[in-house]
Amino acid sequence: MNSSLKQIQTDHKDLIQDIAFDFYGKRVATASLDQTVKIWNINENNEWIFKEELRHNSGLQKVAWSHPEFGNLLAVAFDRVVWIYEETCFGTGRATQNGWVKRLVLHDSRTTITDLKFAPKYLGLQLVLCTQSGEVKIYECNDIINSNVWSIIHPDLKTNMSSCSSCSWSTCFKLPILLALGSDETNPTSEKLVIFEHNENTRQYTRIEKPSVCTDPIRSLAFAPSVGKLYHTLAIASKSLLICIIKSMPREPYRYQINTIKLSSEASIWRVCWNTVGSVLASAGDDRKVKLWKNNLSEWKCFAVINGDVRSPFVDQNIKLTLMFPKTFEAPASKSKILA
Repeated sequence: MNSSLKQIQTDHKDLIQDIAFDFYGKRVATASLDQTVKIWNINENNEWIFKEELRHNSGLQKVAWSHPEFGNLLAVAFDRVVWIYEETCFGTGRATQNGWVKRLVLHDSRTTITDLKFAPKYLGLQLVLCTQSGEVKIYECNDIINSNVWSIIHPDLKTNMSSCSSCSWSTCFKLPILLALGSDETNPTSEKLVIFEHNENTRQYTRIEKPSVCTDPIRSLAFAPSVGKLYHTLAIASKSLLICIIKSMPREPYRYQINTIKLSSEASIWRVCWNTVGSVLASAGDDRKVKLWKNNLSEWKCFAVINGDVRSPFVDQNIKLTLMFPKTFEAPASKSKILA
């Protein structure tokens, strides 16, 4: 079956650097080097409708949504700066409209910000930033009614990384929250993965025993939503696609048993993400393919492949870039081609 993709004309004038869905998957934000963030809503007919554009004076690289319990907040990053926006209501009666207001600018980073994520709601309204130099900072807003005031609660988590490329929080409220940080450093002897455990009593982060998981550069990582599970699942995008099952050791603080599953791939993996309940993993590789994986009786299998356009999308500098969403999928030609 041939894949069918729905194209959305974003009218971005330059590369789209990041795409982020909100908690419910009904809104999406695109951050581009053309100095704009565009926000899209899905309607009753499953059509993505352009809603609003946020303009900046520099190209943008990362965007993230907060948990809806804290309102509609959007964090946008470029270079060493993060802007935090909040969606508010204007007007009264029938003239009421929603719009985005810039609440705060964070500019404490000494080098380029490579990733940012809002914490799970159990920790409150927190935001973690990681940078090109391995610097990791955590900010917090104590008063969710006043999103103008943020304080830095952890100015520099000690990772010993020379570069930090990606970050992810675990989400299982029955287990201690973990914060995973990945490095894209090419030196094979340098640390590629560092994991911290959050102590809810002291509100401090303690580094767990060094995980020997990966020696290749990590480009992206993501914890799966832990729905009904008493362990953590971490997906890692590197030279191969890795899935780590992380279980705590009884009566041994900050010690975990980590089992790593390596899924065969014909291309290097650049990004990973999960569906809402953590049952489906999507991986994007440099072969212009997105593969969807599912765990079936403790065996991870690829059940669908989305093929990108093999043609170059750039005709000239004014080309309208498109954002692709799957409509139907192309089934894998053979099991041996996808699985180890």
